Amino acid sequence: MKKEKKPINLKWMVLAVALACTFFFVLVFIGFEVQKDLIPNSVPLMQGHDQAIGLQKHE
Repeated sequence: MKKEKKPINLKWMVLAVALACTFFFVLVFIGFEVQKDLIPNSVPLMQGHDQAIGLQKHE
């Protein structure tokens, strides 16, 4: 009886990994698509944001 539970657990593990990988690749794909559109406009904003975070850390 105990051996019958292992394939079920493996199936759930494979399913969870597949869903996680799919979700990760979707996020990466969306991230790259957004960056293509926003990089020219957002680079100065990102640098300013990083400097603001740095100032907050020093305080």
